[in-house]
Amino acid sequence: MIASTLPATLPAFFWHFLKRQKLAFAALFLTMIGWPVNEMVIPYLIRHAVDILGNNDLSKSQALTLLTPWAVFFVVMLVTNEALLRTSDWIAARVFPRFSADITMAMFAHAQGHSHRYFTETFAGGIGNRVTKLALSMSSIMFDLLHNFFPVTVSVLLGIVLMAGIDPLFAGVIIVWFAVQMGCFWGMMLRCERYSEEHSAAGSRLNGAIIDVFTNIATMRLFARTRHEQDYIGRYQQDEKQRSHALLYHLFRSKIVFGLISVVMLLCWWGLVLRFWYLERISVGEMTQLLMQQWQLTGLLWYMGMQLMRFYQEVGTCKDSLSVVRTPYDMEDAPQAAPLKVTRGEIRFENVDFRYHKEREVFSGKSVTIKGGEKVGLVGFSGSGKTTFVNLILRLYDLNAGRILIDGQDIAAVTRDSLHAHIAMIPQDPTLFHRSLRENIHYGRLEATEAEVEAAAVKAHADGFIAQAHDGYNALVGERGIKLSGGERQRIAIARAILKDAPILILDEATSALDSVSEQQIRDSLHDLMQGR
Repeated sequence: MIASTLPATLPAFFWHFLKRQKLAFAALFLTMIGWPVNEMVIPYLIRHAVDILGNNDLSKSQALTLLTPWAVFFVVMLVTNEALLRTSDWIAARVFPRFSADITMAMFAHAQGHSHRYFTETFAGGIGNRVTKLALSMSSIMFDLLHNFFPVTVSVLLGIVLMAGIDPLFAGVIIVWFAVQMGCFWGMMLRCERYSEEHSAAGSRLNGAIIDVFTNIATMRLFARTRHEQDYIGRYQQDEKQRSHALLYHLFRSKIVFGLISVVMLLCWWGLVLRFWYLERISVGEMTQLLMQQWQLTGLLWYMGMQLMRFYQEVGTCKDSLSVVRTPYDMEDAPQAAPLKVTRGEIRFENVDFRYHKEREVFSGKSVTIKGGEKVGLVGFSGSGKTTFVNLILRLYDLNAGRILIDGQDIAAVTRDSLHAHIAMIPQDPTLFHRSLRENIHYGRLEATEAEVEAAAVKAHADGFIAQAHDGYNALVGERGIKLSGGERQRIAIARAILKDAPILILDEATSALDSVSEQQIRDSLHDLMQGR
């Protein structure tokens, strides 16, 4: 199994996927430049129109002649902007789906690399929630950068240039206003990011708990625990609600601060512009330009402020999702790990120490040898370590001391994929994918032919109930194989192991869910399967 190289910090993670389509994203940003240019240039055009129309020394025909070039320029700007926006939509329709898909698949692959212990100690629903939410949140962040922050920044810069052409003082006021506005937002949003990350984590825990209940819905009903589970989920919901309240209350306070700044700025700006007009330092057209541009900038900044709050909510969600990446792998292939090569199939434990936790020791100095071709049964009380013995052979956990060898090769020094490829496991309570019967059997060896799949089903005595299924081999088995009986699930698991044809075979009470007649039939199949293993 190849170690993941995904960055654990949000900026690096973002760039990791952005650079895969950097030219397309660069084009996407360029096509968005028409909108902010329009926002600032149209008041500039209106300024000239007002000054021309307000000039009493010109006749109407002379005024219209002077207005014609500006009108043509206005039409060209509108058509160009519309063309750029539609081009942007076309590029976005190609770029964003791949951007999201790349993130989701990379996160899924990374999550697969976590150890068995990680999955036993973490809600599967919470992991899945983080994997899927990350792509959505990062796409939302990219959308905000493209449609909010970039256009507003261009508008402010262009507005500063156009206002400076009238009087540098106006440009200076806009610069100070923008700096104060962004400084306040930065301080408020840093806390928003923390609140959002905490809220997202609570949401992931809630989602995981709900999925856990639905996965065990039969047990809930068997013990009549409907109300108990509502109370249980209610505790997670209460935590999520409290964190949501904290986040929204902080956003409420932030909006009040931002609104006050905007109102004060508008009043001061109008007073400044009107004073310059009163002193005849600017024309009516220039006054119109300044008032329109500042009003549009206020609207853009207010809108960006509202989006900035949502932006940091998404940032918090991303940081929570990246906990899947930040959590280090506690089990990886050795740097020079080689594929396992099985010749005889000898398994040897050498002074093995293992404990799940400090207070729960399972093996201490365990040494045992299973020779190639031997059939060995493990007998012991519940909790004596039979399943752990098997799990250690599969290297689902690393040892505290000692080593396990297969044909003289330390399993900690070989790749886990090659180790698992050489072992067929038939568990006592097999779980199946919510896929067809054919796909579940085929899982044992993906390159197997349809004839080999059906032959494996015959050997496992699964062909009988498969033939009676509504869609035969194409019948869906339900989540975790819930549509099948315990015995039917076990036969599919046996068929899967038969198809895998691995040199080492592990049976964990593989016939426990079968009736006596079926058990005898399966024993005959297993007897054939175990030959040479």
